Amino acid sequence: MPSSTKKELSSPKRELAKPHTEYFKGWTIRLPNDHQIEPGPVLQGFYQGFYQLTSFIGLNPKPHFRQQAQFAKNSINDEEEATAKFPSFYDEYFAVLHVTEKFYIGSLRKVFMEHYIPRGLMGYRGKKVDFASVEGVRVLTVEGANDHLCPPDQEEAEHGIFSKIPANDKHNHIQEGVGQYGFFSGSKFAA
Repeated sequence: MPSSTKKELSSPKRELAKPHTEYFKGWTIRLPNDHQIEPGPVLQGFYQGFYQLTSFIGLNPKPHFRQQAQFAKNSINDEEEATAKFPSFYDEYFAVLHVTEKFYIGSLRKVFMEHYIPRGLMGYRGKKVDFASVEGVRVLTVEGANDHLCPPDQEEAEHGIFSKIPANDKHNHIQEGVGQYGFFSGSKFAA
């Protein structure tokens, strides 16, 4: 999660920088009570994974279109192993994306709109998270060189909030050839 969300704003982040949540509430649907994730007396807002996937693809559509074309070729040529990789990527991406409106809007608001981390406002279970008090550990941030949502150097900005940790115990790794997803999953991660 980037702490410096204002640095080199990509187009989706320029939209996120606008101080409103009503725009993003339009991306949620209301579920009837018997289909809610969290029980309650009212309809619950729910953010669907296909919106996230569409936004993700929209950041850099060319590789996705190339993969779609390659998937068709692999299918025609009966290349089972290669054919299986394509849907498994998107199946995994879809599996983790359905979230409640409360979580979705809250995350957007706290991280990208109101910049809770660099302003020292982040909390956990009702208590303030004091990054400046952390000591005796090392900090390693990892970024994808081709990340279109959080371009390189945003994660490295987190080093500044850990003021008690010496500079020689803070390291940033930029993984060449991968984007936001590729540095923690996928074929390049496994290699």
